[in-house]
Amino acid sequence: MRKSLKVLCALALFATVPTVLTACGENSSVVDENQEMVDSALKELTVNAEVSNNFPLVVSARGGVAISWASNNELITINGSDAVVTRPTDNDASVKLTATATKGNATGTRDFTVTVKKIEVADTITISEAIAAAVGTNVAIRGVVSNFLYKDDSKNEGEQFIQGMYLTDATGTIYVYGPKVAQAASIGDEVTLKADREDFTNKSNKAVQQVKNPTEVVTIAKNKNVPLDSAIKGKTLAEIYAADDSLNKVFIADVKVQAFQGSGFVNYEIMDANGKYILLQGSESGKEFESLVSDTYTSTAFAICHYTNKGAYKAVIISTNVQ
Repeated sequence: MRKSLKVLCALALFATVPTVLTACGENSSVVDENQEMVDSALKELTVNAEVSNNFPLVVSARGGVAISWASNNELITINGSDAVVTRPTDNDASVKLTATATKGNATGTRDFTVTVKKIEVADTITISEAIAAAVGTNVAIRGVVSNFLYKDDSKNEGEQFIQGMYLTDATGTIYVYGPKVAQAASIGDEVTLKADREDFTNKSNKAVQQVKNPTEVVTIAKNKNVPLDSAIKGKTLAEIYAADDSLNKVFIADVKVQAFQGSGFVNYEIMDANGKYILLQGSESGKEFESLVSDTYTSTAFAICHYTNKGAYKAVIISTNVQ
């Protein structure tokens, strides 16, 4: 009886061995299949050898293969399925992108070398030279976006949109009329652009030198400080207000922003310790100035870029808490 039991146990153990071997074979087959799909996905990937703009990245392939990307240079950063390109201003730059494909336990990598083309910066003139250019001249200028001009949206109560932007360089500030271009920009963008010089005249019959219809806009760098090396210091608002040549110049003075509530309207203005004020150029509601209102005088950089309908200067704040 004991011998029979041992024989039966041996037979049972032997009978299970092919099943175990078959299972191992199936797992090996699955791994091989996954690896084949990973290798195939990597082989099919393509990336342009030269880039100047953001471009899409493949993040999945047939059979459920997942693909992730890494860059060895901040000139190309990875944002999900997008490669975000920042072009250099000096020389073309080489960047290595690494694609990693995975499916199950199977994985593989492939490297791509991408050349990021440098920005071709057009020959430009200074903002003061653009201001002096004849009306109708197409000028090429370079500067830092220092503020926006907002307008109330008549179709959506309480909403605003950007109508234009201000560019500042070491020689002055100029208003650039062009909603689409301004809405695509950010404060601190250093840009070059071409635009048409115009004199804008309101009811005061005083002309504001500005540009319109911007084209060929190139963002050279982001998060740049507004250049204030040539800003005029030591002037009171009364002196700035009384001078005939304050238009398009940048000043630094200790001022505060305050709201003046009239009958059915509100004006926002900068005021110095002497009680003199200059109105701020902005939307009718002045909503964009609400967060700036303060009882504290701070060192503020501002430019004179507009006139009121009565011919008085209007200011644009381009930097606060100037050191």
